[in-house]
Amino acid sequence: MTGTPDTSSPPSAGPREHQDLKKESLSFAVLEQDPDVKEALCFAVIEGFPTMIFSKDAQPETRHDDRLGFRYVYFNALMDHASGLKRLDMIGQNAYDHFNPTDAQQYFVDDRQVMALPPNRDEEAAVFEIYEPWVVPTGKHVNHTRKKNLGDAYMLGTFLVVDDVHLGKVQEKRRPVLLPLSEAPARPASYFFSEALEHLPVPVLVVSGASSSPSSSSSFSSSPPAILLKNRAYHHAFGSLETATAAAASENEGGGGTAVDKYLLGLNSFAVPGEILERSNVALGRGDRGRARQHGEGQRGEAEQIPLWHIMQRPLRCAEREGERGNDTGDMIIVYVLWPQGDERKAAAAHAKLK
Repeated sequence: MTGTPDTSSPPSAGPREHQDLKKESLSFAVLEQDPDVKEALCFAVIEGFPTMIFSKDAQPETRHDDRLGFRYVYFNALMDHASGLKRLDMIGQNAYDHFNPTDAQQYFVDDRQVMALPPNRDEEAAVFEIYEPWVVPTGKHVNHTRKKNLGDAYMLGTFLVVDDVHLGKVQEKRRPVLLPLSEAPARPASYFFSEALEHLPVPVLVVSGASSSPSSSSSFSSSPPAILLKNRAYHHAFGSLETATAAAASENEGGGGTAVDKYLLGLNSFAVPGEILERSNVALGRGDRGRARQHGEGQRGEAEQIPLWHIMQRPLRCAEREGERGNDTGDMIIVYVLWPQGDERKAAAAHAKLK
């Protein structure tokens, strides 16, 4: 994604109009062939993402301008809840308009480092990662932030508040889905959300085909799911990046998949509409090792060779855009986010700065 940020959109949507997501039209093949459908799906996933996602205008000519540089162009819905700031008020402004000068200056320094990284690369070396204090109206927090250079025109970031996440042990908890407090900002550029989800610096798996159970108001049936989308970070962490071949289509329509895919799909039965399921310190196999286990299982020393992840399972329904929360309607889309479990020492050092 290059060039000057604009508010142009796919032909079927205006600058501020986001397409409705029609679940019945979703399939791996359709997403490969219809960019408008893919954009609608990616917007729904990012807007309802279980961590904060933001993007800034990072044009080369303004990166060193404290007044014009790194202006916010997008925040997802969770930002309103987590920060206490109004995301629509922040669009078009930068950190100096909302944070103290010392923190704002550090954000600028960090963002310039991000934009010095190679754009749209998959490897971890192309991700800027930091634990940073975050002082906002909701309180003092520590964020685990991951940022990427998105095509030399935008800086893309996501952050997880780690006040109670990095506890060094396997645990499971649920938290409620927080519905949007404001409308979504205008699309920064054509097909922006497709590009952003593809290059988001955390692995994401999007699944369709899990239907509400007729015998239960709080869980899904075990109907076979179909994998709709894996972003580049997911491919890089758990297998080689695939092209849209017949073999890939077979896998994504339920005809195969890696052991990590199957582990995550096995969590579908635990999904509850209106709730985000989180599992901490889960060891997931990488590449052809292809195994998924809870940390500590298996032979002595084996688990230490496998990265630990904080898994977030986010059921998604189009009805949430209208503020509805029923438990018994239609097929669901389930989004799996795999967040690197992180570094206790770095998190503690960031906490110390808040005291």
